[in-house]
Amino acid sequence: MLFARASSLTRYALDASLAKRKSDDHIRVEQLVAKMERSVRQAFLTFVQNVRSQTVMREVAELLGRNDIDSALKIVDRYVVRMAPVVSNVFIAAANDETKALAEQVNRISPAVGISFDPTYQRAADLMADAQLNFIRDFTATQREAVRVALTQALIDGEGPIATAKAFRDAIGLTARQLAAIQNYRNLLAQGSSEALDRDIRDRRFDRTVQRAVNTGEPLSASQVDAMVDRYRDRYLMSRAETIARTETGKVVSQARDEAFKQVAAEAGITSDMVERTWRATRDSRTRDSHAAMNGQKVEGTEEAFISGAGNRLMRPHDPAAPASEVINCRCVQTLKIKRRTP
Repeated sequence: MLFARASSLTRYALDASLAKRKSDDHIRVEQLVAKMERSVRQAFLTFVQNVRSQTVMREVAELLGRNDIDSALKIVDRYVVRMAPVVSNVFIAAANDETKALAEQVNRISPAVGISFDPTYQRAADLMADAQLNFIRDFTATQREAVRVALTQALIDGEGPIATAKAFRDAIGLTARQLAAIQNYRNLLAQGSSEALDRDIRDRRFDRTVQRAVNTGEPLSASQVDAMVDRYRDRYLMSRAETIARTETGKVVSQARDEAFKQVAAEAGITSDMVERTWRATRDSRTRDSHAAMNGQKVEGTEEAFISGAGNRLMRPHDPAAPASEVINCRCVQTLKIKRRTP
């Protein structure tokens, strides 16, 4: 928080010549997001590694052997809870980074002012708690659905306890939709279908073997199919890790930066009419068209919404009120400019 109120900021805005260039601010936020994404991605992969460990899977296999599926799922839930604190860590790191960036501007106007982010402030604490609880709720629901799909498929296949436990293990970290795609890929390989060569995330090192099986009509061996499917599953797992890291990090960083600004603005007397916000999209082929069209879009004040190329209103990137189609895998950021106040 501000240790000494910069009353002069109620009369003067931060001079644009003293602030960092927008491009520099955009780069700063992108670097922050990239760093936090690595943290979330590692937390997810650690979760998968821990749940798939021999110790945990022995316990799961024992429970499944007694047909106690709910208790087996609760084991996974415990590890989701252990992963969740990464959300609060990202929030605090992002808020501190944003506060530091604002401090460089504020201290040029009033060097006596000391600025820091207060994570214990009630609104900030509530935001972090909600973000962490929402992460636990959503991830747990998705993981439980995937595990139940895997167990159902094992039952349909008439698998025994060991194979059922393996199906449970292989579902960890994935979604039900991804599991269905993996099962479909296995079926294509077993059938010797050329459609298996159309799957984008397949390991192309196997293509020659698959093509030979298609051409000769000689089926792939069970071990060959297993190896190809395992690699396919691993790639889906990494894709899942990237999606979670990008979506969750972007959402939490956006909330944290917004909260950091509100804390500084409240103490420094920065009012809505002094703020100009700009939408910055990552300009590459992966950016959705509706966001590419928004790049450079400016809005005045803190309450005006951006308008996406799809016609949706967004208060900022990863707006929690926005449709999922505007949020998932979004890499956009918002930059802020404090304008001169009219005397």
